[in-house]
Amino acid sequence: HVGGPWDDWVIEYGYSEFGAATPEEERPQLEAIAAKSTRPELIYATDEDTFGWSAKKTDPYANTHDLGDDPLNFAMRKIAQTNKLWFEAIGKFEKPGERYTKIRDVFQAGWRSYRELAHIAPQYIGGIEVARDHIGSGGRPPFKLVPASEQRRAMDLLSENIFAADAFNIPGDLLNKLQTERFPDFAWSSYSVPQLDYPFHQTVLSTQVTALNKLYNHYTLGRLMNNQVRYADDEDRYDMFEMFQTVRRAIWSEIVKPENVNSLRRQLQLAHLNIITDIYLSSMSKYPADARTLAANDMEILYNAAAKAAKSPAIDAMTKAHFGEVMRQIESARSAQKSFLK
Repeated sequence: HVGGPWDDWVIEYGYSEFGAATPEEERPQLEAIAAKSTRPELIYATDEDTFGWSAKKTDPYANTHDLGDDPLNFAMRKIAQTNKLWFEAIGKFEKPGERYTKIRDVFQAGWRSYRELAHIAPQYIGGIEVARDHIGSGGRPPFKLVPASEQRRAMDLLSENIFAADAFNIPGDLLNKLQTERFPDFAWSSYSVPQLDYPFHQTVLSTQVTALNKLYNHYTLGRLMNNQVRYADDEDRYDMFEMFQTVRRAIWSEIVKPENVNSLRRQLQLAHLNIITDIYLSSMSKYPADARTLAANDMEILYNAAAKAAKSPAIDAMTKAHFGEVMRQIESARSAQKSFLK
């Protein structure tokens, strides 16, 4: 095993010979070595900082399975590789005599990059960078807010690559080649597959909901609220209102124009509505009061927009039915809230 700068630094601290007669005589040299802790190449984080993919984690720069000091850029590079795999390289596996199950396996592997972006980008929202410096060692406080510009960058990447109407434009002829394994094994697993055709809509929605659940997690919303008193007076701020507004506009753009909503976006829009409805109907002990207020605000905006859009001759029957369902669900939530308040 070849160590890196951090390994060399630890060895230097633990094994350097100073020729001192007592431990106290070594203290100045050891403190000089320890003072290097703020160098960029010695950044340190453990499992207690990453918390896996949990929204409890505050620092978006402490992750498993990423590389470099810009996790967003790393995630986007992997998505670019996935798109090259899906739209170019996967054809190389289609050879006479070979089995279509290989194409399905290769295609399925590509989802990991999208799921990683769905986990990584929401961590920037309300994010707080963590330092472990001792007092006086480097002048850095334990917590530093992620700049508002980086939070907006993360939201832009989610909007363009996870939520957009054309984010997953997979050709139908490719989906028709994604055959499941049909050879039986000792576990008879070929009989336990959920479905024989590829569950494309379900896979897309699972990826999108992963991002939504982290954005609207009570930890994320709580940090967005608490961070407002941590900003300097002249510092650019990212707040809960901007997050709610950005997500709503990214997911519901068709309702404003109005225009037809494709099947992937219809299921995403209802998933988003379900999440904000849950916040709206929740108790104050789970979500911040501002989150419940903004959920109600989103529902009001969507109800009025859906009522107007449903009357438009520019949309097809399925989209009109979809907007009608949106209105029914909001009316039901309002009715439930009234019953609760009684």
